[in-house]
Amino acid sequence: MSKPDSLRRNIAVNYASQVYVALIGIAMVPLYLKYMGIEAYGLVGFFAMVQAWSQVLDFGLSQTLGREAAKFNAGVTAAGSLNMFLQGSIAAACSVSSVRSAPIPSRRRSPPCDPWRWFRS
Repeated sequence: MSKPDSLRRNIAVNYASQVYVALIGIAMVPLYLKYMGIEAYGLVGFFAMVQAWSQVLDFGLSQTLGREAAKFNAGVTAAGSLNMFLQGSIAAACSVSSVRSAPIPSRRRSPPCDPWRWFRS
């Protein structure tokens, strides 16, 4: 098999596997709901969404960190350069996480939360 044919085959198989994973995920929802219940499945969906957004908001920092560490191990860059990159990536991650975790103000005034209300009834 020549290189272009192999590449086309690999691309087709990759897309087919992605479609398969999506279809299985959709097909499994009724089973998840049956065995876990809607509340537990809602929690699973929420944490899956948080994980997906964390990967999107990574901005490629993990791959860049791996590349810079490999350059340092190969002797291409100095320790000061890697240290500066690490400090910058930590600052960027902290700023993104602080913006992400900031509370969203509401227009309505909600009553204060009473954590002990479940024990009184």
